[in-house]
Amino acid sequence: MSIPTEGVKTENNDHINLKVAGQGSSAVHFKIKRHTPLSKLMKVCQI
Repeated sequence: MSIPTEGVKTENNDHINLKVAGQGSSAVHFKIKRHTPLSKLMKVCQI
C-alpha cells in the first residue's frame, strides 16, 4: 500500500502548512514549526 503524496512537498520538514476553514467561505493559512503545540494555534483561532 502506498502513501498518497499528491501536492505534498517533502524537501522542507521544518514547517507545517495548515489551512483553517471558517464557517463561511473564508480560510486562513498558517505556517507553523513542527515543534509548536497545536494549542497555540487553537488559541489564535479561538477554537
